[in-house]
Amino acid sequence: MEEIIVESLTLKELFDKQQTLAIPEYQRPYVWTPKEINKLLGQFKQHQERTDDKPLFYLGSIVLHKKDNTLEIIDGQQRLTTLQILSVIKSNSDFGIKYSHPISLKNIKSNHSHFSNNNYETIDFENINVTIVIVESEDLAYSFFETLNTGGKRLSGTDILKAHHL
Repeated sequence: MEEIIVESLTLKELFDKQQTLAIPEYQRPYVWTPKEINKLLGQFKQHQERTDDKPLFYLGSIVLHKKDNTLEIIDGQQRLTTLQILSVIKSNSDFGIKYSHPISLKNIKSNHSHFSNNNYETIDFENINVTIVIVESEDLAYSFFETLNTGGKRLSGTDILKAHHL
């Protein structure tokens, strides 16, 4: 039986792990626009304005494929990349995720430029909760990805077919 690790932790705890986070070659590029980022920022703001005894902000699940000492991001790249952009703007620090796809690089640069005049002091990565699912099998990672990928920017038919065949 394959080992599946499911863990609830803060983004800070995820990024403090000693394992490298990477984007597999077959993943689609980073495609979020200011529209999706503003939606996420609106959710943060709405959560922060709550006056009740609120839990941590829940960002959702992140599916990771363990490959050697690297955790490949199978589901959650758009959210994690966006938060890495905001972290660089906020404190000039990133999470160590590296990008090589030209479309990702163009969109990261564009979003960084678009949002760089804002102040993100209220975003605290210790108050953002995620559920991580770590699997060692690419097939199992894809199954989780396929099941969970219902939010954010919809995948194109080409993206779905490419992921399925890879």
